Amino acid sequence: ADLATATTYSDNSVYAQLCTAVGPGNVAATAEKMGIETDLSTATEYSIAERDFEPYNPALILGGLEVGVTPLEMAHAYNTLAADGERLSGTMAASSGGPLAIVKVETCGDEDFAGAITECSDRELVEDNTGASGENEVVAKQVIDPAVAATAKDVLSTVVESGTGENAATGEPTWGKTGTTDDNGDAWFCGATEEITACVWVGHADTVTPMETEFAGAPVDGGTFPALI
Repeated sequence: ADLATATTYSDNSVYAQLCTAVGPGNVAATAEKMGIETDLSTATEYSIAERDFEPYNPALILGGLEVGVTPLEMAHAYNTLAADGERLSGTMAASSGGPLAIVKVETCGDEDFAGAITECSDRELVEDNTGASGENEVVAKQVIDPAVAATAKDVLSTVVESGTGENAATGEPTWGKTGTTDDNGDAWFCGATEEITACVWVGHADTVTPMETEFAGAPVDGGTFPALI
């Protein structure tokens, strides 16, 4: 199968070959550029095809990690594709280049104010410790070639149109990718419409518990609850 078909139908064997060809270190570097902040290296060092040993599992491309990634950083990375290869952050992000949770900090000058903030008639921005205004400024960095990002989105749209992510169809242009561990202990769907990028993980927070019957008697994989959500 070619890479596009492997993406549509989630063929792990093709992606394992891809990781061998490009090197897991390069996969990790690209993930970091796109917004993955978790350290993807391992204590064990591996060598592929007599290359130098490096601390990256050859199964990294399939999720073979010692420390897992979070839905937030996966959403941030997918948003880089959605933004045509620009990793979006801001001056009020918690980490440099990281995802943004706060866009503005205001105080209400009305001493009698006791209702919702939308009712405040005397708002003032609150400066931060650096003297910045208290209102976020977008910080964008081009980390993926726009043409590459466009190709990735085109391929990922087939996942929703006819592949493993059909349950994520919204009636508008949608693209994304399912993910499922072998034991059905973790199930993912990450993707986007033209307006929203989101990532959903379904599983047990403190244990890896197989979910073999929870989807109306069938196993939970990325194309079931995660894609529906």
